[in-house]
Amino acid sequence: MRTIFLYIILVGVMLAALLEILRAGENIKAPLDVSGSWKIKNEFIYALDGNCSAVTFLRRKPKLNIEQSGKYLELKLNDSANTIMNGTLENDTLKFSESLPVKKAKDNSCGNNVIVNLTLMFINHNNSPDEIAGSWSTPNCSRCNQISFSAVKENNDQ
Repeated sequence: MRTIFLYIILVGVMLAALLEILRAGENIKAPLDVSGSWKIKNEFIYALDGNCSAVTFLRRKPKLNIEQSGKYLELKLNDSANTIMNGTLENDTLKFSESLPVKKAKDNSCGNNVIVNLTLMFINHNNSPDEIAGSWSTPNCSRCNQISFSAVKENNDQ
């Protein structure tokens, strides 16, 4: 009889703990899913300044590939070096900042590395964002102007 009583107490404690964990987590919301391939709209390509070697990769097939684990993001650029930028998702904003190497340019006034800040925000999302807008800036290189752009999520359900 004592064993049965002890068993009931232990199972009861485990069930109470499980119910408390479920209650505590019911208000936690998962971050928006931003992973996938994002195609940069054409108007961005025409705004590129030919003097800035930090954005040359965007002149061909401009695309951003985002991988996501919770609020942490990894952005892969479609350049020949397969550049990767790490960032975070904070509410409706994606933030990336990296120091990227610059290929030899005619004018090396910005040094061998350019700090790149990329900030993106969702446009008209409801639980499934399909368009983002943002800016690409290089604070340590005066040759590279801040560039605003938008991108749409490509449909990968084919």
